[in-house]
Amino acid sequence: MIREELVIDRIGVIGLGMVGGAVAKACSKAGLRVLGYDRYLGIGDPERLAGCRVVFLCVPTPASPDGGFDLDEVWAAVGEIEPVLGEGSIVAVKSTVPPGTVDRLADAFPRIEFADLPEFLVASNPDETFVNPDRVVVGAGSTTAATILVELMSMVAPEAPAIVVRPIEAELAKLCANALLAAKVAMANELSDVCAQYDVQWPRVKAVVGLDRRIGPDHLSVTRERGFGGACLPKDLDGLIAAAASSGRSPSLLRFVADFNRDIRMQAERDAMGGSTEWAASNGRKAPSSNGRQLTERGRSQP
Repeated sequence: MIREELVIDRIGVIGLGMVGGAVAKACSKAGLRVLGYDRYLGIGDPERLAGCRVVFLCVPTPASPDGGFDLDEVWAAVGEIEPVLGEGSIVAVKSTVPPGTVDRLADAFPRIEFADLPEFLVASNPDETFVNPDRVVVGAGSTTAATILVELMSMVAPEAPAIVVRPIEAELAKLCANALLAAKVAMANELSDVCAQYDVQWPRVKAVVGLDRRIGPDHLSVTRERGFGGACLPKDLDGLIAAAASSGRSPSLLRFVADFNRDIRMQAERDAMGGSTEWAASNGRKAPSSNGRQLTERGRSQP
């Protein structure tokens, strides 16, 4: 019954960037009618989403000056679409947000339901990884919303196991997953330097280490740029640090990972500008001196 309802319903997507574009393509290929709205791209308008049973919210949440997430686009988008949505419609938040955001949205807009569906797609292959994820996480505040969203996602990603949790648990699951990936990359960079001290190439050691099923081969590569970059890991790690700080927790290990990453990336930039040739067989930068690494003030994350 739910599947039949979803087939005839209109599915909305607000924000048609990398994530929203992947969502729209996948839902359309699954046979769902998809209506998109993106004010920056000049596509559609809020009224276009009237009658949608489910709307995926895929707007950007850039870093704010304190390292947290800037939620202006989230609140603005919901404010635009809420008046045109029917009572009980579901806004599924795919934007990365700090813990408690979905609950606050639900309190502010009680006429509609909210859920958190964190996105774990890979930026280099968003369409494929969206429909073939390791898992689908549904953070819903009601059984009805959870059931509808699990059924919908089973049409889009039929092979992926669905896990239903509370919204705040889903929000934290995304941030904690990326924090662990960031820490793994940072550790690989440190181990690469240790290997270099013994004139051993990290890729040869990495190939053995990655065979351990508890560790795996992913996120162990060391690049010329050093550490982790891109649009997700640094921002999400800083966002989790800011969220932890706002809750009264000082996440010292997370701060160290962020500081370590900034420091080695700045050192790599300096080496590149200085024309350094001390990059041995893709093993990483020259091993640090025995007196250790000094974190620069620029590299320190903010409390």
